[in-house]
Amino acid sequence: MVAAQESEVAAKRQRQVERAKGFANVMQLLTTCNKPVVGHNMLMDLAYIYQHFIGQLPQSLDDFREQVCQRTPASKFSFQCKVDVP
Repeated sequence: MVAAQESEVAAKRQRQVERAKGFANVMQLLTTCNKPVVGHNMLMDLAYIYQHFIGQLPQSLDDFREQVCQRTPASKFSFQCKVDVP
């Protein structure tokens, strides 16, 4: 009975690892395909991805942009494609 539970726990961990690798594969593809990545309000999306998968967010927007560009040299990101009308 214990062996079956341990096997089930190990299988669950393996599925979690596979899902995490799946997201890493998506990020790898985005950084190597040399195509623009455009999104609506993308700055928030990039900040979320950075904070949860790379590390603590830099203190300034300029530092954040520099870090993103250093980590993804082949990609071109559009931080905002939304037009704010004053």
